[in-house]
Amino acid sequence: MIGVCAKIQGKSLEVLKEEFDEDISLNSVRGGMFSVLPEDRRPRDFPDFVIMTTLQARDSFNVQNARSWMFNVMDRTGEGTVLREEFVRYASLMQPVADPAVADLVFRELVNPKFSGGASVVKAAEAVVEDLPSTKSAGFDEDPSRKSSETISHASENKPIFVEVPSSMSIIYETWKNFVDKLKKIYNRVDAEWETAKELLGLDPVEPLIKGHGAIDHSDTIPVPGRLFLSERYLVFLASMGSKHYVIRLGVISGVERYSLPVMLRDCVKISIEPETRSALKGEKISSVPTTSSVPTNSLGHTAANAVRLCSISGAPLIFSFHEFRSSLKRDMWIAYLDEMVAAHRLHAKFGFGSKGRAPSGTCEWPATAQNSPFRQDPSPPLFAVGAAVNILRTRSLKTATGRRSFKLLLFSHPDTNRDAVKWYVDSIQAFDGHERRSWVTRAIDSIAENMEINSRIYDVNEEEPFDVAKLGEGIARFYDLCRPMIWIYYEYERLMQWRNPPATILAAIVCFFIAKNNMTHLIPSFFMLAYAGVILAVRVRLVGFKGTDAAAAAASADARSQGMFELMTQVHDALHSAQNTFVRLNKQFGKLETLHLWGIPWMSWAYLIFVLSIALTMAIIPLRLLFIVFCLDAFTRHFRYPDGAANRFWENIPSNMAKFDVFAAKKNV
Repeated sequence: MIGVCAKIQGKSLEVLKEEFDEDISLNSVRGGMFSVLPEDRRPRDFPDFVIMTTLQARDSFNVQNARSWMFNVMDRTGEGTVLREEFVRYASLMQPVADPAVADLVFRELVNPKFSGGASVVKAAEAVVEDLPSTKSAGFDEDPSRKSSETISHASENKPIFVEVPSSMSIIYETWKNFVDKLKKIYNRVDAEWETAKELLGLDPVEPLIKGHGAIDHSDTIPVPGRLFLSERYLVFLASMGSKHYVIRLGVISGVERYSLPVMLRDCVKISIEPETRSALKGEKISSVPTTSSVPTNSLGHTAANAVRLCSISGAPLIFSFHEFRSSLKRDMWIAYLDEMVAAHRLHAKFGFGSKGRAPSGTCEWPATAQNSPFRQDPSPPLFAVGAAVNILRTRSLKTATGRRSFKLLLFSHPDTNRDAVKWYVDSIQAFDGHERRSWVTRAIDSIAENMEINSRIYDVNEEEPFDVAKLGEGIARFYDLCRPMIWIYYEYERLMQWRNPPATILAAIVCFFIAKNNMTHLIPSFFMLAYAGVILAVRVRLVGFKGTDAAAAAASADARSQGMFELMTQVHDALHSAQNTFVRLNKQFGKLETLHLWGIPWMSWAYLIFVLSIALTMAIIPLRLLFIVFCLDAFTRHFRYPDGAANRFWENIPSNMAKFDVFAAKKNV
């Protein structure tokens, strides 16, 4: 066998022996050729070294009689079986068969249950590890400033459970053959429908396909049949009729959930798109690139991108079902695959790799019709997504080889359970980009450059919706309702100035003269903030009194809203398109203030009250001149800092419409 491997490399055994001796000496100094591998997966002797260097240097699939040759390489006993020790050492170098992170998992799936009590081992393994991934990719640290492999959450105390595989367990050739044949078939597969979709929608010609299947779009009133495609960067729906196409960048998907349409007896997958501002923070984008008259426009591509953009603005989900009746196997499979790919993109953002940690860009020439495609400037896929895509292909191949469906290779959707495997991917990407070898000055400069780029993307975000009379009326009505407290304050001020209540006007005049006489003008902002805090507390007292609990305050607030404590304007006519979008944006911000002021979520109101009192105390102690300097520094250095701080995240988590939030909470409790 080593003679065959030497011939494949084009070297003599004597030359390879010299390289082996040199590698041994390097291992004791600064690390040899296989120093990145764990101790148990490095070459044990000279034959091991020859075999492993051959696997590392050559594409295993391009070797003649690839499946037989790879199996014989791993069959060191000559008995027609492959033991675990050889498999995890050799298969880790047989891309795309396995890599060091998943080699052991692949072996456990390929073990034939007929040998040496294998059935009981497989059954026990399936009992302790849940196959189907959750639809929520948990386990990531929310702090983007912690960018190392240790950021993987250790919140779960349950460590990965693996049933020890007996040393006599092995893989037979028939199982191996089925696995490799299926993997080779789908790894470099050319799907005619996918190629057509890429050409029509203006996608990258070399974008690889992970999975494609017939589907039905239920996002609109009338269901639209078509085909759903999953790739390393996109989820694409190409409608069979009409122009209702979607190209969803996986990095902008905020949730993948199970959903049912009882009337139509359909089990569906519901996909939520996050706001465009959040996508820009992660380096993703939803909007189309502005077109120019000198370059032909890819109309279908822009239509598909804008359809997703409108879903992002309105918050409406995309709903797809598959061609199955009284079964949800395909739906669950797609949810598992989607959840894994979304988790991979999310992990890339969590570790703050930005433009780093991505696969090399393709060199294929784009067709002339796609030169102005909205996806022309999209970055290459994250290396996490590339690894997740290959693991999905391995999962599909394992199903063919073993006859059972398993999702144990979908690592990123279960980062706590697969902590060591995910850590291997993180460390590999950091080593690939030289992340740990850079000085702190270089890292700081790169971080500032990334933050400037993020801020530039945020400046370009435009969340304007098409003109809609009904939405305009709703926006104006909501705006009027939220502005009523300020209107009331203005009316009270007018009453004072018009002497409608003489005692109150005289008292206000005396207070103003007292402030001016004692040179206390610098305390005016503090007085306003204290009065503001008093108004917030006054609303709480009005709802539940002085001794009411937070739970009682929340219940009283919901009851007051349901009884029409604040009236709504119901009919508004003759408004402009720009007014609609202005009101919608203002309503989101004023709605958050309403939630805080009415104690809809008590802990948030407490936090906000403490913040207001802190501001009042700060403004009372620190001279206004220093506060102005701090304000100027904050304003002029904002472009060079990361825009997503703790205060921003707190503000974004505040519901802007408690009525909708209450309905959602009620459904969740049910």
